[in-house]
Amino acid sequence: MNFFCHLPWTAIQINEKNCAPCCMYRPIDTLELDTLGKYLESNELQQVKSQLLNGQAPIQCQRCVISEQNNGHSFRLLHNKFHDEKTQDIMSGNDLTMELTILTSNTCNLLCLPCNGGSSYIRGVELKKIGLEKTTAKHFKKNSKLDDIHKFNFERITFLGGEPFGDKVTFECLENLVKYQKSKNVTLDLNTNGTLITREKMDFLSNNFKFVYIKASIDGIAQVNDYLRYPSEWTELQAKILMTHDYPNMSLMLTTALSNLALMRYYQVVEWAIAHSIDDLFLSTVQEPRLLQPSNLPVSVKEQLLKTYLNLKTCYKNQMTERVEFVIDTCIFICQTQNNDDFSNTIQWLELHDQHRKNSVLNIFPELNDYCQT
Repeated sequence: MNFFCHLPWTAIQINEKNCAPCCMYRPIDTLELDTLGKYLESNELQQVKSQLLNGQAPIQCQRCVISEQNNGHSFRLLHNKFHDEKTQDIMSGNDLTMELTILTSNTCNLLCLPCNGGSSYIRGVELKKIGLEKTTAKHFKKNSKLDDIHKFNFERITFLGGEPFGDKVTFECLENLVKYQKSKNVTLDLNTNGTLITREKMDFLSNNFKFVYIKASIDGIAQVNDYLRYPSEWTELQAKILMTHDYPNMSLMLTTALSNLALMRYYQVVEWAIAHSIDDLFLSTVQEPRLLQPSNLPVSVKEQLLKTYLNLKTCYKNQMTERVEFVIDTCIFICQTQNNDDFSNTIQWLELHDQHRKNSVLNIFPELNDYCQT
């Protein structure tokens, strides 16, 4: 089997327009996939499953294909690696439990560099002000499909954003699950930038749900975080995400949108995680904008980073979980990858942001100074 992914059998993601197996999937017939019921019975889903069973990569899955070609890493590979039992269940014809992922809205309080208006409305506004986008993405404030979630019996539900802790729609949906006595059987995954976590909301989650995975989006620590996930402040942020350790029915995962800038300091994230007994790390490689793809770095920078990550793997070989080893290996692979893009275009793009935000990429990444000379 050359190409396979279990997600079309085991997962549903809903956004304001349609349903899909995951965030990387690009549907062809969106009208056929606009409700949960229609999606599950759709010809498109059946065709995708058939192609996967034959080892073929569907056109809808090309983003993973491209990511694997460029970075040796993809959403598909990650899920296959850590959920091999699901693939075995599919091949054996066993019953499967589907998990639900919800994109609630694009309401967010941050302006993260790799982000766009689809995930953060205010980031879209900023990109237009800077002159990097011609139009502003629509601000959708509620996914209408959320009103029906309590009618189903999903055992695991993931909330994406926007920012779930800053979006009242998320907690309205959660309160409905409590109201209809569904919550105690539900395991929650909350993808969050962590800045709006409060003790009150954490108590609510812990008291009403079976288990809660807080998936904190961390692209760097200290000043690197403050630059990449502007305008968050690391000092406050780390205290909020570490609050998860206070609850026995909660677990903390660090998720990273690995851009080229994040790659330059990601080893610090790994070291911080190990120091705080966090062994669950997750990477998604930035594909858009192309200027921020992780392999888009000068050769000399990648050569030095390669040494850093090889040394990191040696230093922590007795403290690494399989997931930690996986993300380090991904960084090693990227550092060995050739890239023909002109890095000066990335510098120009960053300088436009710096002028707008009144900061400087060189304060955080001084090794890029040689590539900023005009």
